Order: sequence, then structure tokens, then C-alpha cells
Amino acid sequence: MGRWILAGLGTILLTVTGCDCGSSCEHNLASDQSQIIGQIQNHHYYWDGRELDNFFGLFTEDVVTHSYRAENPDPIWTSIDLKVLEEGSRNYLKSQEGKRSRHHPSGIQFLEITDTTATTRHTALIVHTEGDNPQPSVSMSAVYVIQWVKVDGIWLIKQRDFYRD
Repeated sequence: MGRWILAGLGTILLTVTGCDCGSSCEHNLASDQSQIIGQIQNHHYYWDGRELDNFFGLFTEDVVTHSYRAENPDPIWTSIDLKVLEEGSRNYLKSQEGKRSRHHPSGIQFLEITDTTATTRHTALIVHTEGDNPQPSVSMSAVYVIQWVKVDGIWLIKQRDFYRD
């Protein structure tokens, strides 16, 4: 079963699998969708604000992340669990001292969603400001493909693939 739902962040395609529960499913689906969109917003907000404890709290302990550049099929960076992601993220942020970033997510799509798992895709325009210059400049655009899992009622990132232009 698939549905088009219009939201403030764009058109979202939902592919619902494994659900035959009728109207209660619709309510749970909308709630799950809303929670995941909130987590996507939190992901970017916490990263930009360097709120690392909150940022890392969005991921499962066994999260897998990949970063890709342009159309190269081989990842330029991979982490295989939360500790590796934390270490790599902290090192990256040290190299970015003096820069402030803002990620602007848009075009959030739900590629798959069940009661306990989901896959989303969205784009992000990433801008930076440096030093005393308040004028932001575009540093890149990217596509995020995220696999989610519901743990104790909270949607967490199980896998995140980042495709930068």
C-alpha cells in the first residue's frame, strides 16, 4: 500500500509494509512519520550546534555510517559502530574550528515504513560561515539515506549513508 502525503517539508512518499490494522495504523503511521521527521531535524540541529551528546543519542550502538563523494560507489569514510562514529565526528569538528555550519534539510521521503523500521531519503543544503564574516556560503549539497529502527518507542538511526556532491 502506498500513499502521498503533503507536509510542510515537501511531498513525502510512504510505502507501508506489513500493516493491515485499518484506521489505527493510519494514526500510528502519522505519529511515526512525525517522530522521524523530528529526528531528522534534531540530527542536523544537534550537529550544527555541536551538541554532541544529543547528536550521538540519535544513533543505535551498532550504527553503520558511510560517506560518499559525488558518484563514486566506494565510500570515502565508514564507521561500524557508535564509538567509531563518535571518534571520527570529534576529529572532523576539530578540523572545522572557526567555522559554523547550518544544514537545511528538505524533500524528506519515506521509502519504507513498518511498525519498527523505516527508510528515509532527504537532501540537505549545507552552508558555512567563518570567523567574523556573518555571510554564509554554500559548502555543499548532499543526500542522506537513513535506515531507522524503533527502540523503546524512540526512532533511532541504524544506518546512515551520506552522498555529498
